[in-house]
Amino acid sequence: MVELLPSPAEAIRKPLESVVGNVLAREAPAPPWIAVDDGSGAWLGLAAARPAAERAHGVVAAAGDEALVAALQIGIGGAVRLPPSTLSLEEALSAAAASPVAGEACRPDLVAPVATAGGKLKVLSFRNHAFWRNQLGEAALASTLVELAALLEVPPAILPWPALLVAGREQRKIAAAWKRRAAAGPSPTQGLVTKTLSRGAEGPIAAAYRILLEGEGVGGPSRPAPPESVHELPGGHLVGWWAPEPAKVRAEGWLATPASVTASRCRWELHGGDSTSTAVVEEVLTTAELQKAGRTAAIRVPGWATRDLRPGTPAGLLTARLAESAARSGLPLWIPNLDAGALHFVLRLPGTLWVDGPAVPR
Repeated sequence: MVELLPSPAEAIRKPLESVVGNVLAREAPAPPWIAVDDGSGAWLGLAAARPAAERAHGVVAAAGDEALVAALQIGIGGAVRLPPSTLSLEEALSAAAASPVAGEACRPDLVAPVATAGGKLKVLSFRNHAFWRNQLGEAALASTLVELAALLEVPPAILPWPALLVAGREQRKIAAAWKRRAAAGPSPTQGLVTKTLSRGAEGPIAAAYRILLEGEGVGGPSRPAPPESVHELPGGHLVGWWAPEPAKVRAEGWLATPASVTASRCRWELHGGDSTSTAVVEEVLTTAELQKAGRTAAIRVPGWATRDLRPGTPAGLLTARLAESAARSGLPLWIPNLDAGALHFVLRLPGTLWVDGPAVPR
């Protein structure tokens, strides 16, 4: 039988084990474990202590939306609601088995050898860091820096933030490598920020965080990021645009820009469109937050929470629940960052949907 983290009370354990047995008998792939949201909170610490590769193939059995959010944050690959049905558990096990195993992108252990390599020591991060961490997620940003390090032919000395430390690379080479990386796929459209560290007594990691907290550095001229289009489903027509900073309002549709940014969500303002006044779009992570959103033109799923959007994943299950709740409230649900697979998934969701991302027409 599959290990349960933790072993829950009999009222939860027996029905869960029965469905797991039925699903495995149908030759579904077995996960390394199922983390059970039994109300004690113990599952989160137990699952988080497992290696990243194991978490990617693990499953959370969630009693509430908060467990799905936590599973997203620690990289659990599959998710099912308690009590599970045979079909929902099959989807969760299939999703977990197919979940890509990402390496641990942050490598502070590589900072010391980089710092002793000689040459000017630089720290690279992203312009408008707080917004892009919320929009794409720290894991996606760190993966982008891993790819950049490979192009620069330097060790991936990446700190949680994320930021990359490099030594002995001129700014023009960094700019050329970033141009190549940005052309290869989705990335922060406002570009990189480069800062030079002084080799003082405080150590390279402390120096890096101090200078990161000081604000912007060298990154070339700051050019406005081009607005991205937002379309409405099921019709598919253009309803507006979004940009990470104020831009010229397009003739067709509204323009959304972030009014405030926190660690896990944004608050957006919509300008133009059919109204001369400014409308608000709130980002939420749970159905309880959606019901308390107040006066809002739409509900938006934070960009970082839409990674791996497909049946049986924490992102898929959470987004489906938000779509159902938004439809009951008569509000559009804005789902960002859609690739082709995610677009196929959201086409099955109820209500009015606003979507953007690589799968959406430009």
